[in-house]
Parts: sequence; structure tokens; C-alpha cells
Amino acid sequence: MKPWIEVTLEVVGFQEGKAETRLAGKVGAVLLKGTDNDYPDYVIEAEVGSLTDKMREEIDADRDAVLGQLWEVRGDMLSQKLLDDLDNIKTHYRPYMLFLVS
Repeated sequence: MKPWIEVTLEVVGFQEGKAETRLAGKVGAVLLKGTDNDYPDYVIEAEVGSLTDKMREEIDADRDAVLGQLWEVRGDMLSQKLLDDLDNIKTHYRPYMLFLVS
């Protein structure tokens, strides 16, 4: 059985759905960010795109109400994502499931 990592992260933004797809003009992913007691030295970021159509509709109806909410996400690993150079590394979280905390 594969171990799971669960963290609670804050909604900090949204990624638009790709043009010329069924998600054009809708939220494509929710951007999450935060820290976790088990990983105190890292800022954890996640892009959660595994949303149902109903969730997308609710988010699009009032994005401001969703910003700042805490979502619990579950994934199988933390990985580091390189950005501009080797000195600029941030932690990226691969989520599989999400749960609204507040």
C-alpha cells in the first residue's frame, strides 16, 4: 500500500482553463500554498485541476469567496520543482484528492 501525504493549504489563486477546450473561460485549476508541521522548512504549492464541473461552476460564480479558503489535499509525494535556476527551488505537491476545510 502506497503511503499518502495530507496537507492543508490556502487557496491563493486560479489558473484559467486552456483556450479551445471545454474549460475555456472557466477555472482550470485552483492554486494552493502553505506550510505543514511535518515539513516546516518548505513552502508547499499545489495546482489542483481535478475538479468536478459542479465545483468549477461554484468557484466561477464567486472566486473571491474561495480565495483564502483552506483545502486539504492528499498526494503520494512532495517533489521539488525547478524554476529559474538551481538557487530558486520551491516545493511542489502532487495532489490526488481535495477536501474543503474552511
